[in-house]
Order: sequence, then C-alpha cells, then structure tokens
Amino acid sequence: MTGTEFMVNIRRDHTHIQVSRGTVLLFPARGSPLSLSAPHAARLTAQEAAVIRADIEAPPASGAYAPALDQDVEGGSP
Repeated sequence: MTGTEFMVNIRRDHTHIQVSRGTVLLFPARGSPLSLSAPHAARLTAQEAAVIRADIEAPPASGAYAPALDQDVEGGSP
C-alpha cells in the first residue's frame, strides 16, 4: 500500500487523527478510536502524520458537501 492509498483509506473511514508520543490515534465516524503504536506508527514520520491530519481536517473543496462533525447528520438541520 502506498502512502497515497493509506491517506485515502484513512480519509474515507476516519474523521480525526491525533499523533502523540509515537502513537497515532484514528477516530472513526462511529465506534472506538483505533490506536496505531509501534511498529505501525513508527512507519509514519511526524511530517507524514501532519500531512494526513491536515488532509483529514481540511474543509471540503468548494461545492462539496460534508456535514460538520458535531451536527446530528441523521436528523439534523441542513
């Protein structure tokens, strides 16, 4: 799996990423956080993790719809 594929998979399945003390925490839209620690997190450099985090947390492209994370998507207001 390439770095790009990894980023796409994380973007599709998770809403937030946190990197702390060699551990990467991925927060899925539903369910419990996934913790990637050594050796998995060791494969991510701080710069790669920052790029992934920025990509996930970036606002959607102009015209794209993405509900706010704190919005009740199922019954919320538009």
